Amino acid sequence: EVKAACTGSRLSEEPKLPPSFPQIEEEKLTYTQQSTAGATNIVEGYFNGDVKDAHEEFEKELKGAGYDILFNELEEHDSEISWQGEGRTGQVAMREECGDADKTYVHITNRPAD
Repeated sequence: EVKAACTGSRLSEEPKLPPSFPQIEEEKLTYTQQSTAGATNIVEGYFNGDVKDAHEEFEKELKGAGYDILFNELEEHDSEISWQGEGRTGQVAMREECGDADKTYVHITNRPAD
């Protein structure tokens, strides 16, 4: 699953994310697959850069788009940012699992906020 997200082609349809969810530059972020589990939308892909670069970019862009950051953790090989906005809540998980220090696996979940 992770390997497919790290090597897949860019999604042909729009990712299932809230309308104002940050649009990170295409040369930095590629969404390659998405699915739905109940009320939760899952979007996966990769970020061209290390975990720290990915974390800092998502944190900056989420705050800039007016999202509330509920939880924020950056470790050496992975990070998570939990967010809330536009009646949705979710998490961006970034992990060093693409087999390349300069390519980070990105897993975004979002669901209706309670």
